[in-house]
Amino acid sequence: MDIAFLGHLHFDHSGGLCDLPGCEVHVHANEITAAKTKLDDGVFDDEVAASDQWHLQNGEYQVASGVQALFTPGHTAGHMSLFIELPKGRPVIICGDAADLSENLIDEVAPGYCWEDNEALALDSIRRLNALAKSENAELWPNHDFDFFNRLPAFPAWRD
Repeated sequence: MDIAFLGHLHFDHSGGLCDLPGCEVHVHANEITAAKTKLDDGVFDDEVAASDQWHLQNGEYQVASGVQALFTPGHTAGHMSLFIELPKGRPVIICGDAADLSENLIDEVAPGYCWEDNEALALDSIRRLNALAKSENAELWPNHDFDFFNRLPAFPAWRD
């Protein structure tokens, strides 16, 4: 079964999802609540029209073998990140928009948009991601930091 894991429902992350029929969609329940109540205006109605068929999550869980969903609210109400164990090398934490730029992680500053202006919630998630990376010797991948991604070896070299 194909799985679409949504860290959050902002249009730049969930746009086009309605064009992927047949996949199992995972998202935190708080994201759906915020979207349906119009508390988060970064979500398009047509992208969440089929949300009654999605797998709504309320906590952390194993998405697939070696892939753990992490609850990292702050950027949005139900933001999730991913901890991924790889066959070779260090684990990777895909931060999503909990830390969309390297500076969020290095300087421990909140992302540009915080759910209900709650920077403390966002900073708690950033600190948790930093602590997890340290304890697990994992790489942190900020979501929108093109300078960071341009420094990574290109595929297939990265996989080796």
